[in-house]
Amino acid sequence: FIVGAASAESVGSTQFRFNVSGESFQDSGTLQVRYGASSGPAAIFANARGSTASPATVQDSDELGKIRFYGHDGTDFANHAAAIQAEVDGTPGSDDMPGRLVFKTTSSGAGTPTERLRIDSSGNFGLGTTSNYDDSPLEVRKTAGGDGVAIRVTNNTTTDGSQSGIIFTTTTSDFTSAAIAHKRNDNALIFYNGQSSGGGGFANATERMRITSDGKFGFGTSSP
Repeated sequence: FIVGAASAESVGSTQFRFNVSGESFQDSGTLQVRYGASSGPAAIFANARGSTASPATVQDSDELGKIRFYGHDGTDFANHAAAIQAEVDGTPGSDDMPGRLVFKTTSSGAGTPTERLRIDSSGNFGLGTTSNYDDSPLEVRKTAGGDGVAIRVTNNTTTDGSQSGIIFTTTTSDFTSAAIAHKRNDNALIFYNGQSSGGGGFANATERMRITSDGKFGFGTSSP
């Protein structure tokens, strides 16, 4: 089925049964609308081993569905720049289908994408790694070389006294058990703990130590 073109476009060296082509936003897009109390429209992907007449159980690491993003390279739509795919993440059983989401991007100069992030069936995040979370729900890993790996926390403001940082808590309530923050006006690194009430964040936590921009340490003082 072809809309907006005389023939089907080849994308990834494949011609698909359903094609929509156009030179404007409204001519090339598709839309789904549902009117309901709680649920919205859905795009559903399903996969099975076997055949149409005799489907069989999928296995660990089988793909269940994917979304790919292609760009024309001057010759064709042969390679995709990014992809999101769902995979089986364990051993399926009756009413048991463990899954993971995998996010991929293609590096400059490369023809195939590389996995960058995954969310596994336990809810763990892996950035630059596909396994070995070491009991941590989030792991960030980079291959050897370069300037190392970093997580950047940015508070995009010009207000003196504003802070950005990491808050640690062992409860589900919005209290700060401990924190490390950067304060904009004096470029200090501040260590907090001891907040038991008053809401989360840095304002109601107690400062215990700071390292100033010129390398001074302050224990129990904000002006070492």
